[in-house]
Amino acid sequence: MSKIARKEPEYAQVNFLKHIEAQKGWMGLAKDEVFAGKMGVSAPTVRAYKKNPGVMKVETLQRVIKLLDLSPAVVLRYLGFTQKDINRALREPEA
Repeated sequence: MSKIARKEPEYAQVNFLKHIEAQKGWMGLAKDEVFAGKMGVSAPTVRAYKKNPGVMKVETLQRVIKLLDLSPAVVLRYLGFTQKDINRALREPEA
């Protein structure tokens, strides 16, 4: 297994966090307190999610995605899908 393949989950997490921070900035939610208020959680909880997003509950992740209008590809890559999987799913017709 190549180094890039082994590091893929780590790269996806970093990319996910960078994407969240960029969207927060564009939407005027750069401060953790403001972002936490919009999400309905406390500011320390938001900081904990920034350190380790893997502990984020599904409901919280859904709120983040809706609030920030995140790219589906970024979210799917963070959840463990490869770009090849995403492209294949886009080409396949729904059953």
